[in-house]
Amino acid sequence: GFYRLLFGVAIAIASAVGSNERFLKHAMHAAATLGLLGFIAPLGRLIPKAIKDGFELNMASGSMIAMSIICAGFVMLCVKSFVDVRRARVKS
Repeated sequence: GFYRLLFGVAIAIASAVGSNERFLKHAMHAAATLGLLGFIAPLGRLIPKAIKDGFELNMASGSMIAMSIICAGFVMLCVKSFVDVRRARVKS
């Protein structure tokens, strides 16, 4: 519950900081790192529980799976953005 909200708030703060061009690079890296942690953390809770007690699809496990999927997509978009910026710098 609450930790998912904290990840969202932290990414929103990184976004706000990134609106200042001077801090954009650092804010993007912070947001990507938070996204990576948001992908790994729910799996770190879900996998051991599934091994110990067996997997049960309920609201809690569904929420953790959704957070992992959403954060994985976010990290992929961040990496794509980093690659695009690097390619644009090389061309100019």
